[in-house]
Amino acid sequence: MLPGRRPGVVLVFRIWCALFVAVYLGMGAFEILVARGTVGPTFGLLEDVVSRHDKGLRDRLIVEKRAEAPGFAAFVFAIAVCYGVAAAIPRKPWAWVFGIVVLATTVFPFIITAAGMVPLLIYWGRPEVKRYFGRRA
Repeated sequence: MLPGRRPGVVLVFRIWCALFVAVYLGMGAFEILVARGTVGPTFGLLEDVVSRHDKGLRDRLIVEKRAEAPGFAAFVFAIAVCYGVAAAIPRKPWAWVFGIVVLATTVFPFIITAAGMVPLLIYWGRPEVKRYFGRRA
């Protein structure tokens, strides 16, 4: 075991990752429901505006989105696994780098997550966090 107390940001990081696991599992579950036809697919702003008064186009978009849903569900479930792994990273030098990569990717689902990601990145880069993971500060 490496010396030193666990910095508080490590616990916050684990909670942050668990939150993203929940978000991505929810997205995957929704896509499965779309694929099964239980719920209707969501439309982007342009798709909605263009297809609102064209039933044929809207029906084709629904069929297309239902066909794409299983692939998207598999993709988001894989991302949820990555965040689950990140939430349980060990105290190894490579884990600190993995943490930075994971934190940087949290901006992708919703740009608003940058509000939480930026402070985490700042604290993650502190010398005591690097030392906790066995890296030179």
